[in-house]
Amino acid sequence: MLVLNGLGFAIKKIPRLSDWIIPFVLAIAGAVGHCAINSTWTGPQAIEGIAIGLAAVGTNQLLRQGAEAKKNGDTIIIKKDEVKP
Repeated sequence: MLVLNGLGFAIKKIPRLSDWIIPFVLAIAGAVGHCAINSTWTGPQAIEGIAIGLAAVGTNQLLRQGAEAKKNGDTIIIKKDEVKP
């Protein structure tokens, strides 16, 4: 997943490519990479690789949006006594 995060970061730096392409590239790279590492080219292995590629995209988005929210002060803290049952 770290390799896929690095690949996504590198793709993001290419100005001619749109951001919507990154999840597709990482899903395909995850499928091919996972099958190659396991030396098993089956459907379930490819599906696991696709899930790993998409998890890399999700992890990147969580980290990026969390850092951006913290920088902008957009975080919301709910105190226990403010929550009504």
